[in-house]
Order: sequence, then C-alpha cells, then structure tokens
Amino acid sequence: TPFEGAIDAYEKCARADFILYLKENVTSDLDQLNTRWGTAFKSWKEVNVPQPLLKNGPKPDLRPQWMDFCRFKYSLCNGHWYREVVKSIRSYDQDCVLMVYRQDPGGIDDWKSLEGIDYFHGAGNHELEGEGMFVDAWEKHGIGWITEPHMPHRWASYGDPDGKGWLLDWTTYIMLAQAGAGGANMHIYHWPIPGSGDLFLPSHYGREYAFDRWEKWFPLLREMHGLELLQSPPQVAVMQDVTTLFAKHRTSFTPRLFDLRRWFELLRDDAVTYEEFMPKNKDKYKLIVPNIIDQVMSRENISAIADSVRKGGHTVIMARTGSLCPDTPEAKFVLLKELGIKPPQSTYKTTEESISARGVAGNHLFAENQEIPFFSVADMKRELRSESMRKRFWSWQYRWLPQTDYFGYYPGVKDTGGEEIATFADGNTAVSLHKHGKGKVLVFWGCPDYCSPKLKGFMQNVAMWAGVDLSR
Repeated sequence: TPFEGAIDAYEKCARADFILYLKENVTSDLDQLNTRWGTAFKSWKEVNVPQPLLKNGPKPDLRPQWMDFCRFKYSLCNGHWYREVVKSIRSYDQDCVLMVYRQDPGGIDDWKSLEGIDYFHGAGNHELEGEGMFVDAWEKHGIGWITEPHMPHRWASYGDPDGKGWLLDWTTYIMLAQAGAGGANMHIYHWPIPGSGDLFLPSHYGREYAFDRWEKWFPLLREMHGLELLQSPPQVAVMQDVTTLFAKHRTSFTPRLFDLRRWFELLRDDAVTYEEFMPKNKDKYKLIVPNIIDQVMSRENISAIADSVRKGGHTVIMARTGSLCPDTPEAKFVLLKELGIKPPQSTYKTTEESISARGVAGNHLFAENQEIPFFSVADMKRELRSESMRKRFWSWQYRWLPQTDYFGYYPGVKDTGGEEIATFADGNTAVSLHKHGKGKVLVFWGCPDYCSPKLKGFMQNVAMWAGVDLSR
C-alpha cells in the first residue's frame, strides 16, 4: 500500500523524485521556479521539500510550492506507483496473478498502461457510487475488480439498506454495477474456528445459515462472469476537487476523500444515476454537482462548471464552493464570479446552532414552507457530544471531518440578482436561482445539512429541474 508515501515523502529518495517531478511537470528552469515559489535558490540542490503551514488553522494553504508537493505525492499513489510496480514484476514474471489494492479506480484515466494488472482490490466497498467506473477496464483491457464485503464483520456494516449487517446480496449488486462481469469476484474473511471473534462466520447475522449461504453463492458469481452491462451515458456528473484535500487538510491521504464527499449520497438516496465528471463527456451532462464543501478548486474544474452552465447545463453549489483557486490565491469567490453571481458581503458564521430555512411559494425545488436544515460547526460540536451519534458514528455523514470552518452560513444576504427559492427565519436569502448564459445555477448561502432526512427528494427535484431523464 502506498499510504505512507502519501503522508510522508520527506525522505532523501522522495526529495530526489520531487525535483524530477518539478522538472518534468512544472518547470525545468530554476529562475521560473523561484518566481513561482517566491524563493531565491541558486541551484537545484538547494530546492527543499515544503512543510505545511499548520499554524494557519482552517485557512487553506494555497502556496504554489505546497500545491506542487501535494500533486507530486498524489501522483505517486494515482498512477506512478502502480505502473512502476507492474513494470518491475512483469519484467521477471508474466504469469503470476497480479492484484493491486486500491479503493478508488475513478482517478485512473489510462487503463492501457496498467494492462499488466489482473485485478484491482476495492476493499470494503458497500456504497452505491461509481456505477460503471470499471466497465471499460474489464471489457477493453481485461482488468478485474475484487470487492471485500467486510460484513458479517461488525466494524464495516455500513451500506446495507436493510440495516441488518449482512452484505452478500448488496455487495454483489454494487460490484456488478461498478464493473459488470469484471466485478463478479469476492474476497471474504473467514476463520472456521469457534471463538475467533469477527472472523467466525456463523457468529453473525444468520448463524450457521450464513456459512451455507456463502458456500452456495459462488456458483452464482461464476455465472455472472458472462454478464454484459448495458449502460446509457449518464446525464449527471459529480465533481470532487482534490485541491481542497491538499489545501485544507494539508495531506494527499486519498481515503479522506471518501469522508469529504458524503454530499453525493443525496443523489444515491434519490436514485439519480451519475458518474464522476469526465472531460470527454462534458457536453453530455445536463447537471454537474460539485462537492458542495470543496472550498478550494482548480482553475480547470471551475472553468468546466462555468462552461457547462453557459452552454445550457445546470449546477448546484454553495456560496463557498470553489471560492478559492490555487492559480489565483488572492482572489475570493472565484466560482461565483465566474458564474456571474454577486458574492456575499457578510462574514461566514459557524457558531449558531439549528439554523434552517423555508421554501418560498412558487419555487419548483422545495414545497412551500418546507424546512431546509443547515449545518454549522456548532451543530457538529453538539452532535459529537451526543450518545446517539456515537452509536451511529460509522454511518454519520460528518465522521472524521475536523471541526474546521466547512459548516455555517452567510447572514444578511439580500438582492442576489437571482430568484429567491428559500429564506431564513429573518427573511434573508438562504437559497437562490440564477441564470448564466443558457444554463442555471442553484446557490445555497450556507451549508445544507446533507445528513438530514428532510432533504430526501431534493436531488430528484434538482435532476428534473435540469431536464435529466430519470427513467434511464
């Protein structure tokens, strides 16, 4: 596993590779590097590995040298490491089964260079997301997908719609949806000795029947190896920007991305089919849903959203989404301005609890007077003290997120230049709708509580508003 490289990379050998990365991907001209970084190195031997600015607290670290370093570390785990290992192993063994542990294959855009791999191992993979992301890998390049249905082991019981903790049926559905026949593979932990705790299969839901059912399942998996998954190009794309991880969390530890993207579960819960944003499909999307708490976004992604809307697409954002961009570190509210929307003038407030808004009459996204809950850092602190939350921590949408400034709202927002969709109790704007070019933008002037069941149906309404064919 390359996780250590993701969070360290201060070793001598890593420094040498970082210098090589800079020369190949940023600039080979030391004067240009000094201008970019604001440094005065006289030789490449003086170029050092940047340290994170932890003293800045929640303020994102947008320094070019820190972004360059994080992109370097990210590249190690998202392509370089796999390619180098595959090349090395296949240089002396062409026949062994080569399996690579990786949770998220969505970041790979060049499957052909990885054809020496037999399988990617998806670990505990129970959430309904990433449908179709591995179909091309299997059908065009022969790379399979192995899922690890941790349950019946208690610590990974999330994802089961029935809440029973037995994931055999559910996991099979997920892995086939993600990879078609290439996903008809399963890795189950089992130790057949009573008293061995979580690894003793009959000790869990179903008792001895669980063991029998497990044995009977394998012929079904073998039959599914001939499955051909028919797909319609999705009209909805989700977009998560890794620069928020770099800038706000000071790391390139990619498993944290899963905890940062729980906003997208509203799409899953409303049965709205989507895919990860792919530039090659950009003109097919009717709706792009960026990760709403991604405060930092690349210029490439900001431009992609704005370009889609100008051409007739739709998007849903928070006022802070894409408010900062590493390419223009002094600019504020970059995405809002790109979409022609006036930024808020007030200070983002994180200290009030239980803030909510109500839908106004005549809007098409919320029922009139429907409550729309918002979430703040104060709410998060209260929840963390709650015994009920502790019992459901592993499924809690805000688990593992630091008590930073992601959550809050802008008070006193008026005259946004758009149509008012919902207002706070004081009458100020909470949600507004804006036209930009041929498309439209829905803006939350704070962070909606995407953990709340009160938002059930919202994404389905958004998809219909955007003209998405929900029968596909």
